[in-house]
Order: sequence, then C-alpha cells, then structure tokens
Amino acid sequence: MQYSLKLSLFLGLVLIFSPLAQANSNKTHIFILAGQSNMMGRGATVELPPHLKKQPDNVEFYTHGRQSHLAKYQYFGPEVQFAHAMAKIFPQEKIIIIKSAASGSSINEWLPNKALYQGLLRQVKFVAPPSNSKVEAIVWMQGETDARTKQTANVYAEHLSTFVNSLRLSLNDENLPFLIGEINQKNASFPMEKQVRAAQAKIANENPHTLLVSNEGLSKIYDKVHYDAKGLVELGRRFAISFVNHRKQQLLAN
Repeated sequence: MQYSLKLSLFLGLVLIFSPLAQANSNKTHIFILAGQSNMMGRGATVELPPHLKKQPDNVEFYTHGRQSHLAKYQYFGPEVQFAHAMAKIFPQEKIIIIKSAASGSSINEWLPNKALYQGLLRQVKFVAPPSNSKVEAIVWMQGETDARTKQTANVYAEHLSTFVNSLRLSLNDENLPFLIGEINQKNASFPMEKQVRAAQAKIANENPHTLLVSNEGLSKIYDKVHYDAKGLVELGRRFAISFVNHRKQQLLAN
C-alpha cells in the first residue's frame, strides 16, 4: 500500500507538471523489457491486487513473439506495474510493452548475431508501427548466470557494454535510455555477484543515458533468488520512476 501511494503521488505530479503528459493520440511508445528469469518473473499472479490484474486500455503487451495480456499467466514479472505506470504517464497515447526473457541466459547469449539478440530485434520489427512510434527505453534484468564463474564475471562489463551500444545502433538511437536492474546480492549460488554488480555500476556510470536501478530490499520467494509478487511490483515501480526521472532531466536540459 505504501509503495502504491508513493507511485500514485509521483505520477500525479508528473501528469500535472511535466511535458511528458502532453497528449498525442497518434503516438506510440515502445518499451523493451529483456533479461533472464527475474525479468521473466516468478511472482504469483493471484497475489496481484485487483487493479493490476486489469490491463490498461492503452497498453498492448507482447511476449514470446506474440500479443498477449498482462497478468494472464500463472506468473508475472516487472512488466505489470511498469505498464500501468506508463499508461498513466501517457494516458492518451498507445503503450507497447515487448518482453523478451530467457531463464538462465548469459550476457554472451544476448550479444549481436546471437539468437536472443536477433529474436529481440525481430519482435520489435514485427510489433512496431511503420511511423510515429519510438522505442522509449530498454529495461534490462540479467546477470546472475554470469556471476556463477570468475571467467564470465570478468568479461561481463565488456559484454554488457557491447550489448548496450549494439542495441542502440540497431534501434537507430544512440541516446536510447537503458535501465539496468541490479542482480542479487550475497547469494551463495552466485559467488561472483560483487564483480557483476560492480560491472553493472561501471557501465551505468560510464555510458550516458544508462541508469542503474537498485534491488535493495526486494522480497523474494523461497529460493532467495527470484522476486515474489510484492518484489516484482516494486521492481516495476522502480524502473518506471527511473525512466521518468531521466526523461525529466532530458527535458530540463534542452
């Protein structure tokens, strides 16, 4: 309840004072959510509050290469709260959420010319209208798999940087906001988590329009790895607020 109140107050201020809220009913805003299992989501859909089980009228959701419905399956990820937040920020405009996640995937599998990277681009081309649409941000939740060994952790920063820059190039936007969700902290399953978290922070600090989103305090299910329903709702809220804060900074800088 506390998080929902905070988000409502925050979005209310955005809608009143920000140019983000200027209506353009012909415009389409596209958001790409990608990563591994914590992006795919292990939150129990039955635990969602009723208002989050209903998809906003101006939102379209695509996953597994086809159009679907938010909160349709047994489990959900951060896309539910994120989509509801974007629907409030752009109430008169279409929101398209494209979710592409693969459990257990490493950053190496998301590099250019690899199957997951190419599959993501195919989804965007399939979904995106030919004009008046824009990919607004990439929301990224991945890294635990690479924290399992020293070898993969040591090259994570290099590979993540390649992924970020390549995706911006493929989507024709060198300033495309890229939101990086922090990976799990202090978990025996991921002995190199400090190195991967440091790599995430490094990329966020060194690359413009790249933001690190904290996972501090997010609640988890029994395995202590995957976020539960409450944790995923909060994670979606944090991604939304990070995007809005960045956009407002861009507007003020112009």
